[in-house]
Amino acid sequence: MKKLQILFLALSLSLIAASCNWGRHNTISIHDGQNSIRVEYTGRIGFAEDNKAVVDMSPNGYLKFRKNDEELNVERNKAGQIMYEVNDERANPVLNEDGQRLLAEAIKMILKAQGRRVSRRG
Repeated sequence: MKKLQILFLALSLSLIAASCNWGRHNTISIHDGQNSIRVEYTGRIGFAEDNKAVVDMSPNGYLKFRKNDEELNVERNKAGQIMYEVNDERANPVLNEDGQRLLAEAIKMILKAQGRRVSRRG
């Protein structure tokens, strides 16, 4: 009976540990005296080959980027479409120029934090 309890406890702990990684929340913050930058994201996010766009995102995933007074939020809507919100403007499936710049910075920071190569194309 004791062995069964230990096995059940070990199985429960491994399931809890595995589920914690499923929707992992990540935050990167940089404050250098002149700039305050924060990237926050969760879920699986797929980037375009040139690392300048989000092409896929898991349900309930998101990406939030803030640099000083500028802000970019990226989410997947219920229809599965990637939506961008720049500086509190209305959510839109197309990024404006400011949004493109902010997204490129956010992706660069994420890839660098993950130890992945950042594309220098385009």
